[in-house]
Amino acid sequence: MPCYNSGYLVGQWVDCTDVEHTTLADLHVGSGRAYAAWEEVWVLDHEYIPVDGEFGPLEAAQWGQCFEEASPERWPAVCAWVRSGMHVAQG
Repeated sequence: MPCYNSGYLVGQWVDCTDVEHTTLADLHVGSGRAYAAWEEVWVLDHEYIPVDGEFGPLEAAQWGQCFEEASPERWPAVCAWVRSGMHVAQG
């Protein structure tokens, strides 16, 4: 977020199934910008995730795990179920 708040759009497209192993260095590759270990990371583009709003990498990884468990064929049904409000979230 510090790069973004300073007017620099820095980042990489990462599938939510791969985000768990993505580092700050990975996100800054080719940007020409230094990164700090304290830098905050947010998921700003989240098509095909059944919730609104931005979220962090941990939640993206959880959605990726859910996607893998459901399978691509069943994902539209899972999204409809979550959007209906009839689902129960873990925790």
